[in-house]
Amino acid sequence: MILGNQKRKRFDLNNNAINVYYGYTSGDNFQHHWKKLLAELPSSIQQHCLKFKQTSDQQKRFLGYTLLKSALEDHKIPTKELENIALSEFKKPYLENYPDFNFSLSYSKNLSLCAISQGLEIGIDVEKIEKIEIEDFKSVFSTHIWEKIIQSESPLISFYQYWTTIEAVTKANGDGIVGPIQDIEFNEQKIKYNNKMWLVEEIKEIDNDYKIHLCYPIISNITICYKRILNLKSV
Repeated sequence: MILGNQKRKRFDLNNNAINVYYGYTSGDNFQHHWKKLLAELPSSIQQHCLKFKQTSDQQKRFLGYTLLKSALEDHKIPTKELENIALSEFKKPYLENYPDFNFSLSYSKNLSLCAISQGLEIGIDVEKIEKIEIEDFKSVFSTHIWEKIIQSESPLISFYQYWTTIEAVTKANGDGIVGPIQDIEFNEQKIKYNNKMWLVEEIKEIDNDYKIHLCYPIISNITICYKRILNLKSV
């Protein structure tokens, strides 16, 4: 909460840049250090991570916030701002004291992602490509999109393509999967949702075993950079 005459700070990053941090929960380094480093994060984040019963769910959320911590350090934002994460009406997280700093977290299996930007509403989503019963999710999609999925050369891959696209768009828009997702209009990379136009880009530079999509407003000359966090002890 901001009190008195305290001013909100400005986040200094190129307006047309998006940085994507990522890391894996696999490996001895992670397994040896994650619980100790979790204890160094704000108690609210610790509680959020530990409310999940499965250790794997705790780990990937811890890693997501560790990536966010690394992003704050890289961009000269005090890491104590992790204590000032608030939630919007639709549970979209943001930093109270840095309104220009936008971030989006996503996790699947042992991969965690954190995308950040200045002044750009962004959303990122990742899913491990695994065999599932896609019919269980039919009601999520419009009739038109569902037909495109099941008539595609690989319905499973097409399903993950559309699923992560929708998740990324709704995260960027700020209402999550509870919004009017069947009204999303697809035109290749351009997406219309809730009377807003978005660009959605598939991220292929990280891991081909996953489908990853990044959503941001339609602007020119966007730059996307990637940073993998390898050594937890250095964060």
